[in-house]
Amino acid sequence: MSVISSLTATPNRLKITIRFVSSCGSSGIKQDLLQQTLLPAELARGQSGDEELQGGSAVGDEVVRELRNLGMLVLSDDDSLKVSPGLIEYGFVDFLQDKMLNPEEAEKHGQGALPKALAWLLSRDPARPLAWEDNYRGLVEQDCGPEGASFELTNRARCNQFVYWARFLGFAWRLQIDRQNVVVPDPTKAIVRNLGQWEAKPGWLPIGEFLSRLAVDLPVLEEGIARKFVESKIAPDGRRPDGHISRSTSYALRRLERSRQLKMQRMADAQAMNLEFGSELRPVSHVNVAGTSGD
Repeated sequence: MSVISSLTATPNRLKITIRFVSSCGSSGIKQDLLQQTLLPAELARGQSGDEELQGGSAVGDEVVRELRNLGMLVLSDDDSLKVSPGLIEYGFVDFLQDKMLNPEEAEKHGQGALPKALAWLLSRDPARPLAWEDNYRGLVEQDCGPEGASFELTNRARCNQFVYWARFLGFAWRLQIDRQNVVVPDPTKAIVRNLGQWEAKPGWLPIGEFLSRLAVDLPVLEEGIARKFVESKIAPDGRRPDGHISRSTSYALRRLERSRQLKMQRMADAQAMNLEFGSELRPVSHVNVAGTSGD
C-alpha cells in the first residue's frame, strides 16, 4: 500500500506522529504503545467502558506502517521506534521528496504510484481544474490508457487522499469556484522550495538546462523520469509538443516571474522553448533565478 491507498496516512498525521516520537527522546517509544496512543480515546475504551487500551487501530496501523515504509521511523533491537537520523538532518518535506518523487526510490518505499500520479496531474491544464468530488480514474485511463492501474486513483476517497499529498508537496492547490471545489495543478511551491537549495548558480541558464536541473530534484516535471514515463503513455495527439513547456509549469514560471523570484527572456540566436498560456505562446531561451549573478 502507499499513501494514496492508506487513507488515514495523511500528511498532517504523519507529521504529528513524527513530532510525538521525537518528543520521546533518544529511547523512542514501543511500537504497540505508539499505535495505541494514535487510537482516539473513545475508540480505545473497552466494551465495558473502562479505559483499557484495546490494541491498535486503522489510523495507528496505517500511519506507523507508512512512516516505516518511508524510512522516517526505524525499529530498534528493543522494538522501540525512533525518528530516522536522516529525517532530523534533512527536514520533513525534503526527506519525503527524496523518497516519493523518483519512481525507483518510491518503489523501494511502497510509493510507486505517487510520482506517476503527480506527473499525470501536472500534465493537465491549470485552466481546466479537476473537480474535488470526482473520481479521476476515467481521466487517467483516457490520458494514459487502462494498463497502468490508474496510478491507484481508483475511487473518490483515494483521489482526495492523493490531492492532500499533492498540495502538501507543493504541486496543487484547491479553489472554490461558483460553489464547486476544484483542484488546480500548479508546481510553483515545489519549484520555489528547490530553487532555494541550488548553490553556485550562474546568472542566466539556458531554459533546457534550467528544466533539467529542476527535474533532478522534481522528477515529476518536464525532463524528469516520472514525467517521461507518463508522457510516453499519452496518445501522440495528446502529448506536449516538442519545444513546448507544459501549461502547469508555464503557469508556475509566470507566477515566479511576476513575484520577481526569477526572470525569463529570449536571447538572440539561442534555442528557445514555448511557454503556453491558453492559446498564447511565449518563447523563452534563458532563465535567471533571483539573487544570482546577472540580475
